[in-house]
Amino acid sequence: MPFNNLRLFSERFFAFIFVCTPLHAQARLQNVRAPVVYSHQPHRPSPKFGVSMSQLLNVQDERRLSHWLARLRRRNILFIGDSSLRHQFIQLTRILLRIPRNISLAKAVLSKQIDGKFFYPGWQQMNAEKPDSSNGFWGGFGYMAAVHSPDSVTLGYVKLWGCAGFEQTVNSFGKFLPKFGNEVGARLWPPETIVWNFGLHLLHVYPARPVATSAVMCALSYSTLVAWSAAKLRSMLPTARLVWRTTNSVCSARFSRDWAAAGRAYHCVGAQCAFPPNARILTLCMRRYNISIDECRKTFMDEQNTQRQHDDAVQALRNTSRAGPEKIIELLDAFATTRDHCDDTEDGRHYLPRVAIFNTELLKLISKEQNLNRTA
Repeated sequence: MPFNNLRLFSERFFAFIFVCTPLHAQARLQNVRAPVVYSHQPHRPSPKFGVSMSQLLNVQDERRLSHWLARLRRRNILFIGDSSLRHQFIQLTRILLRIPRNISLAKAVLSKQIDGKFFYPGWQQMNAEKPDSSNGFWGGFGYMAAVHSPDSVTLGYVKLWGCAGFEQTVNSFGKFLPKFGNEVGARLWPPETIVWNFGLHLLHVYPARPVATSAVMCALSYSTLVAWSAAKLRSMLPTARLVWRTTNSVCSARFSRDWAAAGRAYHCVGAQCAFPPNARILTLCMRRYNISIDECRKTFMDEQNTQRQHDDAVQALRNTSRAGPEKIIELLDAFATTRDHCDDTEDGRHYLPRVAIFNTELLKLISKEQNLNRTA
């Protein structure tokens, strides 16, 4: 029997034996994990998040971000990643295009209440009713770009789903952006700064929120993925300044209903794992991804695994940076900024009130001479 099949058989056999083991003996079969309290009720969204990301900013924060953007004249910043990076892009776009604070970005674009240009895929329908934080709506936009004037900073965003197609996605945006630049009379490619991340889309909440098998495999070899993507960006865009944004810390205590049920299964200890719903979820994960129980736990979306992503990425980039000054990759540590801040997240993974902190740190970093905040 091939090794992989033997391992899979062993894991499933263990799961069967575990469920059939007397309760008093099961505790010896499990490693102890820190308990997480999950809600059986849905978390109610707070009204403070509103329809506009500007509503989360006080006037002082908005002025500060506007000041930093003004210092980056004729600079091009490209965000590559999931909704966490899109939120940063949207907040800065609102400030750059001077959008009224009380309306959404979508409404501002449709009603032409913007001072500058905003570009997005022509096949994507804009909906004025959608708030800035609507991940279901904005997640359909593969790329976006914003510029106030030919002399202003340019902001770009490229959507990543998991880890597949990274090079092709960036190349596609590189073909789109120069056309946008020609319309506004600005040079928009190549970017001076790239901010990128692979993170939450690699972690599953199976079966409530499955991800592609390729994403799970990337999560299990995260250090390699990060180092590979850095090398790929270096070869594709050798003059760009690279900034790695760490993955948000996950507050799984915010999970509810199916997500909370998954959390209880992957965090079960001892006799809890024999509880039929928990045993079923663990078995389903092994079957779906053809991986072990331990690998199912290591790729579940929780604080422990986002901490692991943080540590693996920092180490991988530190090794890359040691290759020479031209290889240095700087760090925007969103994990540190979100950890232990459950009050600032509705869903356990997006921290809208803290986006201004990410953006302030990022713009300060870009404005400084390179190498001041490095992973080495």
